[in-house]
Amino acid sequence: MIKETKYIDITLDNYSDSVSKFNKNTLNEELSKYIFKECTGVNLKNKIILRIKPQFNITKEQKESLVDMIRSNYGTDISENLIHIKHENIKKLLLIVIGIIFVLLSQILSLKNIIIINEVFLIIGWVAIWEAIYSIIFVDLKRKLDIKRLKKLTTCKIEFI
Repeated sequence: MIKETKYIDITLDNYSDSVSKFNKNTLNEELSKYIFKECTGVNLKNKIILRIKPQFNITKEQKESLVDMIRSNYGTDISENLIHIKHENIKKLLLIVIGIIFVLLSQILSLKNIIIINEVFLIIGWVAIWEAIYSIIFVDLKRKLDIKRLKKLTTCKIEFI
């Protein structure tokens, strides 16, 4: 299987276009979103190369700083996503436990012929379980795909042309 290469072209009119206006050591958020958006739809087995075309004389220090900012930016995004996954896993576990408790309460109430409350508890229990399973199947898949894309951007080749 031949791997294709995805080139992401970035034209910078000046160095300040690449840095945050609030912190000169942080990548511009708009540039970060542009690079990430350009990766959507790309097979993650393909190679990604960022081609930066400065329209000004860029120094070696600015090049190194820009590369560091890009790698740091996406590394931070990976860390943030992992934190979200950890908290979501706790939430899913709690939902499953609560769902099981409500289903069991429903069964206990059905033995005592309390029909209406029995059905309400059963519905609440299954909704809680379904919410956790839905999140596992669909939401986690998207977040894991985003993390793979971010890892790819963290390690991609960056060229100045």
